[in-house]
Amino acid sequence: MNYQFRNEVLGAKKAAMGKMVNLAKENLKAGDRLINFASGHPSVEIFQRDTIKKYMELAAESFNKDIFQYNELGFTPLRKSLTKFLNDKGKVVKQRDELMITHGSTEAVFLSASAFVDSGDKVVVEMPSYVNAIEAFRTLGAEIIGVNVENDGVNVEQLENIFKSYRGGGKAVLYNP
Repeated sequence: MNYQFRNEVLGAKKAAMGKMVNLAKENLKAGDRLINFASGHPSVEIFQRDTIKKYMELAAESFNKDIFQYNELGFTPLRKSLTKFLNDKGKVVKQRDELMITHGSTEAVFLSASAFVDSGDKVVVEMPSYVNAIEAFRTLGAEIIGVNVENDGVNVEQLENIFKSYRGGGKAVLYNP
């Protein structure tokens, strides 16, 4: 079978990951070693298996079969609890339909980008950045514009110059404080 993938999908992740790994290698000092956290897979030693098992069983008992059902916004009792929690903390969530539970940051970024980013839009991201976010933007056809990160945050002067040169042509900024 011959699959016809979008051009934005072909080779995008490899290119971004390669740039980040090369940058990291260039900045290694003698005796340093590179640990790649890009996969998002923590060491299995940190999982408290007994605790996880206990609370999974408790959830299955408490919610019966409902715990295994889902809708497009996430598990309703969880969204209800989070809505109350956020409102108690002063974050206004008027309806729990305003809150969506995702499987993780990659899904959240992709869904948000899908709602706002069109092919050809310019998206400013800090560099280095979350590789999967960059790939989500690229998959949607966005042009990625990188801003260097310094010890105290993004290079504000560089960011200002980017805004001046692309005035009216940008769509989004991804910043992870």
